[in-house]
Amino acid sequence: MPKGVRTIAILLCVLLLCTGCTAQETLADESRALSALRVCYRSAKLIATGVCTRMYYGENGAVLSEFRLSEVLAGRGEPGDVITCETEAMTLQASYLCYFTYDAANRAQAVSLAICPWDTDANEIQYEESTLSLTAVREDMALLQNVIIAPPDTWYYGNILQLMEACTEVFIGRVTQVPALADTEFREESGSATIEHTMPASIVPVTVYGSIKGTLRYGEAVSFVNVPAHAADMLDAATLTAVQADAASLPALREGAFCIFFLLRGPDAKQESYFCVNPLQGFIPLEEDILLVPQGNEAFSSCATLLDFLHAIQNV
Repeated sequence: MPKGVRTIAILLCVLLLCTGCTAQETLADESRALSALRVCYRSAKLIATGVCTRMYYGENGAVLSEFRLSEVLAGRGEPGDVITCETEAMTLQASYLCYFTYDAANRAQAVSLAICPWDTDANEIQYEESTLSLTAVREDMALLQNVIIAPPDTWYYGNILQLMEACTEVFIGRVTQVPALADTEFREESGSATIEHTMPASIVPVTVYGSIKGTLRYGEAVSFVNVPAHAADMLDAATLTAVQADAASLPALREGAFCIFFLLRGPDAKQESYFCVNPLQGFIPLEEDILLVPQGNEAFSSCATLLDFLHAIQNV
């Protein structure tokens, strides 16, 4: 092979190797950036695109930025909502993808976990030193959202007033459908401990007919996560001892049936999830005004009818 041709061939090989290394490094950087954003995702209560519409000094002299939401990717919010956070990292009228957390008492005053400049024309965001497609970020979020964030403990209540106090929503509703149980991925967080596992569960849709506690209203459609296997994990809220419940004694769901539902809102604000307070007490079927209380539900030992129940909780 002529010397000149050999030299060109060597240079081409070196160029290809360098290009390959650069591509691998880029992919590695993108992977690290996505991993870091996953950490932000798990801690965030709201993730949204939007525009910085105002910057000003707060009473303590810190720079406050107002962020008007364009699209909510995860969490509770509406386009047009304004979130205020203490940061100098924004530029007026620039677009961003932002990850926020906030105190439940003051949602408008948020803490930014990640502020990613968003190139709306290229649909790309900048996070640290990496450029990521917003489509890739959305797809990664979708994978995370497939894992249901569940309460870490399953508590049983021997007292009807304690049961009512523990629940987020209590209402009379009609079962719309009874899906079959299927293997479902769950993530439970308690302090610094995180457990991920798969359990048989179903997402049961119901229609609200009468709210007893909570914010749900007549005619609303809502779904709850039904996990019968949690009957084996129940702890008595008063004594902290294990509660034994036979799976055969659990109340049965029937399509079209009316029940009193006792639900908890899920711990992750980014998921519109409700859970039975526990498999034994999460719902009580109704036959007209008669409560079909399952064996073992001691909180309802003195309640035989819907009227009995309403009298028992009248001071709640």
